[in-house]
Amino acid sequence: MKKLIIIFCVIFFSCGTQNSQIKLKTIRHSHFKIQYPNTWVRFGGVGHINLTPKKLKDLNPEDELNNISVNKNPFYIEKFNGVENTLNEHGRTLRPREINKEYVLTKLPEGSKYIYKIESTIERQSFKEKFKRLEFFYVRDSKLDYIAFQMEEKLFDKYFDDAMLIINSFEPK
Repeated sequence: MKKLIIIFCVIFFSCGTQNSQIKLKTIRHSHFKIQYPNTWVRFGGVGHINLTPKKLKDLNPEDELNNISVNKNPFYIEKFNGVENTLNEHGRTLRPREINKEYVLTKLPEGSKYIYKIESTIERQSFKEKFKRLEFFYVRDSKLDYIAFQMEEKLFDKYFDDAMLIINSFEPK
């Protein structure tokens, strides 16, 4: 019995030590603040805010598809079109090198930081693996803005908890 308790304590305390080494970094921008774990890195050109796991960036420095991105081109909400119509149009629209996309638009509960989310599954040219994308939308200065998490399907669940930590830390100004 004592051996079992000792093994349990060793496992329990070694797990706690590993998690305590993760620290949060902060990005402050003119219209938002966001935090991310030090196991992720920022990349992208001037004006772009993209985050990806360090492990993925180390494996493939050219990879720009597996990431969290903060949008820099908000939608202008047209009164005659409406938010849901605008988001459905966005959900249907293929980006460069996307060949097929299925999406689901969901209205989020009243009082949430985000008002809608779009969940998409995407097929891309030159990739066997499908991608999954989550986009969370909020209103800022009468514009519809968003933050997105996109990963290959095989990586999506692995990084989902980190991504949600980052997305939930997002504070629009």
